[in-house]
Amino acid sequence: MNQIDLSMIGSSWVDVFNRLPFLSELHLSSCGLSGSISSGPGIINFTSLAVSDLSFNSFNSKFPSWFTNISTFSNIDLSYCDLYGHIPLGLGELPKLKVLNLALNNNLSVNCHEMFDKGWKTIEFLGLSGCGLHRKLPAYIVSNFDLSMNNVTGGIPSFSNFDLSVNNVTGGIPSSMGKLCYLKNLDLSSNSLTGSLPAFLQKSQICASIRPLPSLLYLRLSNNQLTGNLPDWLGELDYLVELGLNYNMLRGMIPSSLGRLSKLTELGLAGNELNGSLPESLGQLSELIIFAVSSNKLTGSVSADTSLSGFVPKWFWDISSNLSLLNVSHNQLQGQLPNPLKVAPAADVDLSFNIFQGPVPLPVAGIKLLDISFNQLSGPISPNLDLLMPDLIFLSLSSNKLDGRIPDSIGQMFSLQVIALSSNKLTGGIPSSIGNCSFLKVLDLENNLLSGHIPHSLGKLSHLQSLHLSSNQFSGELPLSFQNLSSLETLDISNNSFSGKIPP
Repeated sequence: MNQIDLSMIGSSWVDVFNRLPFLSELHLSSCGLSGSISSGPGIINFTSLAVSDLSFNSFNSKFPSWFTNISTFSNIDLSYCDLYGHIPLGLGELPKLKVLNLALNNNLSVNCHEMFDKGWKTIEFLGLSGCGLHRKLPAYIVSNFDLSMNNVTGGIPSFSNFDLSVNNVTGGIPSSMGKLCYLKNLDLSSNSLTGSLPAFLQKSQICASIRPLPSLLYLRLSNNQLTGNLPDWLGELDYLVELGLNYNMLRGMIPSSLGRLSKLTELGLAGNELNGSLPESLGQLSELIIFAVSSNKLTGSVSADTSLSGFVPKWFWDISSNLSLLNVSHNQLQGQLPNPLKVAPAADVDLSFNIFQGPVPLPVAGIKLLDISFNQLSGPISPNLDLLMPDLIFLSLSSNKLDGRIPDSIGQMFSLQVIALSSNKLTGGIPSSIGNCSFLKVLDLENNLLSGHIPHSLGKLSHLQSLHLSSNQFSGELPLSFQNLSSLETLDISNNSFSGKIPP
């Protein structure tokens, strides 16, 4: 009955279905249900109920603690239900429970030590993202999940999903996590984890593989406070598809062992304190789609020829042709960027805040975002931008050494929302064709050598919110069409030679 509108029946549905003792599955996701479900029926007749999916309803209720009395449960999904209060500890003692998903009930709360103190003998999927978990993960947590025998089947439980993201879990990551033979997704992102990643992971004698976490596909530990170096065991996760360690306090060099992760599609190391060069072994990551190493202390120079030069060799640009996100911003990389720039169609390319030199590189395929601001690029802006990047949304070339005129063809890039060309040596006037960029929100041309009158066509930019023209050589009056800029929030025309009155 998923997605059937039951918004008019209030909480009476509990008593209605309680009259069906042989009901085995209850699917009421996204049915508009509301009202308290905390008290439950007086006498529980759900003697056969195995599956209960009540996700995406707005109960605004305390957690239904009576669920712990239904021993037949194998699957409980109460995600996105506006539940509040304490998560009952008895859930872990349900003898057949395999799937528990309570994700994003932001007003729930439970102590990790109490939650995982005992039970969970049959659990396979545990989704507790955004559920108010706090305190440390107990070191013995893995013994509950993987080393206990399954009382139902007599086998080893296939615990595959452990998601505690967006909580307030503290402490470190137990090295015993390596014993989880069947774990596919480990997500502890957006918590308050501290300390370093374990230097080694414990291995289980029960696992068929001698490697730790032999089934792991997704390791997500971003947005914590982890410190220390990246351990070599990361390169032993043979099936890993996503490695997310963004925005921690990790330091040291990127280990060459990461180059062995042949199935990796997403590598996120941004926002740390990593230094040194990109290891050559990363050139073996032929499946990589997202490469994010921004806001570190990486150094070295780049090469566009066939030889290795410095610390960022040609292989880096070879793998970039698969990337939908290329972000190496806020580092200390230098050298001339390859031209043309190999990236995947519709990619986001952020090379800002480095020391790159040479002309503005043009992509081989149309991209959505190009940010090469705060570098040392020089020369003119290509007049063929519209042909090579017709669907570009964000263009930032600010704070370089670009000269020449702003090409008229920029007005043929109809999807542009941001044009940022400030702090260069651009000359000439503002092309009237920019008035054709009807979705433009930001136009930043300040601190150049631009001159002439402001074109009336800018008044057609009804979505423009920010216009920066300061520190140029503009003259004449502001066009009357500026009174049509109904969305304008910021106007900076200082340090020019304007005359006349500001349009009403």
